[in-house]
Amino acid sequence: YNGTVYSDEGAAYVFEKPGSVWVSMTETAKLTASNPSSISYFGDVVDINGDLILVGGINSNGCMGGAYLFEKPAGGWVDMTEDHKFTTTTCTGEDGFGCSVAISDDHALVGAEDDKDHGTWSGKALVFDKPVSGWTDQTEDDVIFPDQGMHNTLDDFGYSVSMHGDYAVVGSKGYLADRGCAY
Repeated sequence: YNGTVYSDEGAAYVFEKPGSVWVSMTETAKLTASNPSSISYFGDVVDINGDLILVGGINSNGCMGGAYLFEKPAGGWVDMTEDHKFTTTTCTGEDGFGCSVAISDDHALVGAEDDKDHGTWSGKALVFDKPVSGWTDQTEDDVIFPDQGMHNTLDDFGYSVSMHGDYAVVGSKGYLADRGCAY
């Protein structure tokens, strides 16, 4: 990182409650991507689980999109760049990878609402599993699609994602003529 500030590069801010109640305050830490660029929209979506924060950047990584994992340092949150970056081998530029993110213990889920595998903007969600040795820079372990008979052009599957334990929910804002659906 050369210190250049880019238009719409984005950031995520961590706030830690200072005692028993929230008060007016400034951030505890500022989280940024190690590869900033213009219009990366890093921080457009975020999720937190314990000492892990996952941040999406739909146009990060040369418009390929990305998801960035931050692990709380032993001394507490500080201004920092990601510990690990999640990328994909199954998406191309402008597939929307990183449009939604979720993390739950040993699994992460990243949406790619504009993926074209089953038609324009059909979408998909990608699963990242924590290796036995710990989180690393990595590509997806699995890809999630709805029933193929129900997955079509303009579904935007992956528009929103959520995880808890062994369960994942994936939103599809365009399913059935723009009525939306969650799987």
